[in-house]
Amino acid sequence: LWSIQPPAKIKQIDLGSEVTGLSSRGDKFHCSTADGNLVELDSSLAVLNTVVANNDEILDLSLLGQEDSHLAVACNSAALRLYKLPEYTCTLVQGHKDTIMCLSVSPLDKDVLCTGSKDREIRIWRLEDEVNEEEEEEDLKKKKKKKKKKKAKEEE
Repeated sequence: LWSIQPPAKIKQIDLGSEVTGLSSRGDKFHCSTADGNLVELDSSLAVLNTVVANNDEILDLSLLGQEDSHLAVACNSAALRLYKLPEYTCTLVQGHKDTIMCLSVSPLDKDVLCTGSKDREIRIWRLEDEVNEEEEEEDLKKKKKKKKKKKAKEEE
């Protein structure tokens, strides 16, 4: 940490590789390094978690979701890497036709992510609540059962 006025170093950490990206909210920081690692730090700069060696260069990263539930990572790829925190399970999200260069989360809705790509497109994504998806699946199953019962009664 550094004090801005006047500039004075308060604390620093050496991650062993060039730092290429930063994203922070609250008391946590996520950073990417030139060797493709993702590092989670607390406000005292203690390392909380490390995801080692992505296959591609990390171009941008951004926390999103309620209570920062996910970390979006743009690599040298058309696929967005979406890590569910704190497990760091990764889902590849397809959509762009060329390398995703930049990410931005809406300041009005943390579930909305914007991606910009070399394909000259900007895409807006919504992080869906898994609980809602499960509830929707249950509702769909119930509707199908009701349809079957109704059809069976009509055939009698």
